[in-house]
Amino acid sequence: MSAEELSVDLTKLPPSLLDKIPVAAPPSGVQSNLVDPLSIGSTSKVVIWVTLPLMGVILLLRLYVRGRIQRSWGGDDVLAIVSALCAVGYGGILIYLADGPGGEHVWDIPVSRITAGTMKANLAGQCLYALCSIFTKTALLFLYLRIFSPARRAAVLIWAGVALTVVSHVAGAIAQIVILVPRGGRSWFSTTSSNIQDAATKSIAAQGVISVVTDFYVLCIPISLALQLHLPLARKFGVCAIFMTGLIACICSLVGTVIRFRLRHTEDMFWDAIPAYTLSVVEINAGIMCSCMPVLPVLVKRVAKSESYRKSVTYIRYLRRDSDASDGEKSKESGQKAHKSSPRIRIAIPRPTMTGLGTLFRWESRAQTRTKESMLDSQGSFDEDYHVQLKATGV
Repeated sequence: MSAEELSVDLTKLPPSLLDKIPVAAPPSGVQSNLVDPLSIGSTSKVVIWVTLPLMGVILLLRLYVRGRIQRSWGGDDVLAIVSALCAVGYGGILIYLADGPGGEHVWDIPVSRITAGTMKANLAGQCLYALCSIFTKTALLFLYLRIFSPARRAAVLIWAGVALTVVSHVAGAIAQIVILVPRGGRSWFSTTSSNIQDAATKSIAAQGVISVVTDFYVLCIPISLALQLHLPLARKFGVCAIFMTGLIACICSLVGTVIRFRLRHTEDMFWDAIPAYTLSVVEINAGIMCSCMPVLPVLVKRVAKSESYRKSVTYIRYLRRDSDASDGEKSKESGQKAHKSSPRIRIAIPRPTMTGLGTLFRWESRAQTRTKESMLDSQGSFDEDYHVQLKATGV
């Protein structure tokens, strides 16, 4: 039965009967379960509840650095806040859909659950995803502009990325609105027809390709510029490593796009779309966290120089020395007792330099501690005014 036929019947059938009609017929040998259906919608909810608070904490640390330590706000900070708000809204819509028919097989969903609210939420989710992508990527690009602003080549690449990101994602959102908003007095349920869904999935797949292209473009800009910095090789790779955290978002975008292309041939949209939604959540939140990473080394360096941190390190070293001394005393006492218990044995056994694995591990721990201490003095991170340091390199 087509969606158009069902939309006519909906005006004649009582709501109680709609609870007993599945959206689609089940496959051969499968029984519809309209009472307690299996759902994978909880997967998206778990990912949202894990990544969203983590993103919020990292964003707050970024805002603390900019507001309290550097006292220097910029457009990239405003865009990061807006992108986080959009991410919260996007996560809320996905939770709403996951609590509804999202994540269930179409033959387990009664017609009564496909409401106008469900279809509107789906469209709103598509539009919010576009907004999240725009603000997240432009926040990164404006951060790059703030860091690499003296370089003409950098400015050209950055502004080209801004234009590409905004135009492509706005076009994708408009395409979804044109396809999914019913016209001519038709109901929202009419948008579930095969021809409309085919057009929508093709548009979503195209938007996925655009997202992958823009993601890798935004990722490559700072890396290509950082490799040209007049810095020691280790410091240069350290700068690149900070920006490489955005690779997580790129991978999620790429895998999600592959799933979107598979959705063009699926007959179980509500079930098969959940992995793509889940990866989109990780992509957005990882992108926002990536935009905060270049700022966080300032906080790490400030903490490492603080008096409380030094006292904590000193206290830990004291406990370690005390533990080593206690182990030495116990070893000495046990040796004396063994010597008294067998007085006839006069063989002199030289004391080994390493008494066992415990000593080896302690030596290894001390060696690592000394190595880390020397690295802290020489390696470091960005300076608190790290923008000046990078600008002075003349990329």
